[in-house]
Amino acid sequence: MNRSQSVVSKCELGLRRIDIVEVRQYCRAIGVKFPRFAEIYEANIVAGTVVRKKRTY
Repeated sequence: MNRSQSVVSKCELGLRRIDIVEVRQYCRAIGVKFPRFAEIYEANIVAGTVVRKKRTY
């Protein structure tokens, strides 16, 4: 994806948010179809298992 390690790390740690276009690019990079990702993500939101990290400024 041509992203620096620091950008990837910030995303993984929740320090940097990514937009929907970037989410799709990440899905393609790891071989997951975007609709499947969205389906699983939505199911986790409904189940309450998505961790939402509070931003600290």
